[in-house]
Amino acid sequence: MIDSNDTTKSILQLAEEITSNERIIDYGHPAVNFADIAQMWSVILKTNVTPTQVGLCNIATKICREINAQKRDNLVDIAGYAKAIDLIKQYDVDNEED
Repeated sequence: MIDSNDTTKSILQLAEEITSNERIIDYGHPAVNFADIAQMWSVILKTNVTPTQVGLCNIATKICREINAQKRDNLVDIAGYAKAIDLIKQYDVDNEED
């Protein structure tokens, strides 16, 4: 397990490690996982939610947490969610070509 408070690595290095290995192994590709979350949120909210919006809302949650209590983990997660959004967009582009 990657320690988000490891100060020997930058926030971006930690986010890259987490989103490239640990989270994909645990939850699958963010395009698929966030699409599943988006479907659930769409039912609950009674409006269409996209996988990218899931990532943006997760970033917003982390921003609110950081405002309340500054923790390095919040910043690592913000960077990780930004990377996940990028992976989703790349996944969409890659699958349009098929």
